[in-house]
Amino acid sequence: MIDKKIPPQRVLFKPAAPPHQPRRSSVQTDARTILEFLAAHAGQVVTAERLVEHVRTKSDSDPTVRSIRYAVRRLRHRIEQDPKQPRLVRSVPNGYVFGLDRTQAGSGGELSAQQVTVLTYLLSHPGVVISKDKLLERLSTEGHPATPASLRAAIRRVRSEINPDPDRPQFLVTVRGLGYQFNPRGAKDKRPSQLLTDK
Repeated sequence: MIDKKIPPQRVLFKPAAPPHQPRRSSVQTDARTILEFLAAHAGQVVTAERLVEHVRTKSDSDPTVRSIRYAVRRLRHRIEQDPKQPRLVRSVPNGYVFGLDRTQAGSGGELSAQQVTVLTYLLSHPGVVISKDKLLERLSTEGHPATPASLRAAIRRVRSEINPDPDRPQFLVTVRGLGYQFNPRGAKDKRPSQLLTDK
């Protein structure tokens, strides 16, 4: 009797599922919500748990501490000069702090709703020159009508949070005749910029 060799059974290994990451759209929404909340509490420590609660009240997503950390990382890649050494959204033992280290700059105190709107809108469009009319329109849409003079005052206050020397702005600069620009790479960066106007 001839022995027939039985071919070995093929074992199919199912690859391990990649770690869960939030949908890109929800991450972008959460990152903006996080930025607005941190900016409104500039200089204060905000815990990840508090951010979870805030995002839940502002969006349809159901964030976790892990997804908040992921959204913060994505945010840093967008607005920081060096995401690995963040200056604007800093990690501290109990959470996050928005704004420069007080030993470097910053006047302290919370920002007004008008100032938060200006700051988050500029930071949400890195490298884009935003006209003054566009900023005034945005403030009016958000329920914070402003005049050109109050806009200039808001810009000065905002600069104290993101520029080491507000009198020599490095990251939030005035583009003469056009408007304002947030450039995470610094004012010396000469790459072409987009212009966002009221049209």
